[in-house]
Amino acid sequence: VLSRVGDAMHDGFSVPGLADGMHAFPGEAGRTVLVRNHELHPFSEQTAFRSMKRSLRDSELARIYDPGAGRGAVTNVVADTASGRVEGQYLTLAGTLRNCSGGATPWGSWISCEEIVTRAGEDGAVRDHGYNFEVPAAARSLVEPRPLEAMGRFFHEAVAVDARTGAVYQTEDRADGLLYRFLPAERQRLA
Repeated sequence: VLSRVGDAMHDGFSVPGLADGMHAFPGEAGRTVLVRNHELHPFSEQTAFRSMKRSLRDSELARIYDPGAGRGAVTNVVADTASGRVEGQYLTLAGTLRNCSGGATPWGSWISCEEIVTRAGEDGAVRDHGYNFEVPAAARSLVEPRPLEAMGRFFHEAVAVDARTGAVYQTEDRADGLLYRFLPAERQRLA
């Protein structure tokens, strides 16, 4: 067991619940970085903010995509590969919704997929949802929560990046879901 819901992380947040899609990246000096989604709904109580012993700093508040309803998250867990000992756990994306699956990129980042299309004004949301977000495996704090709008807004499930062409293939989590191909104007710049 590397991590348990509710445990204190190294940045003062709590480990959120409902872990879903994840990927293990090679880290520095024999480390492994596990980047994982947390598929939390608008009213979930298993957030990274429960049981906190301090208030959020302004710099942290500015990096929460939707403080109104967003409970979904991404966490990065750094472990010593040989011993399996966790050396750090960090909240790297916050304020999103239903971060279901996603996919790793060849350049060392994780694409986290929102599996919901809540609009601003619904369920307490102050921003639209249904986007992908990119989180570097090397992140050790909240990243700028930039929705990858060019990749579309729908019930995202997973992504796969073709390292040869740079094309990104996306699946949709619906009974009539489609397979989408996204061709970025510039490789490795999905925004």
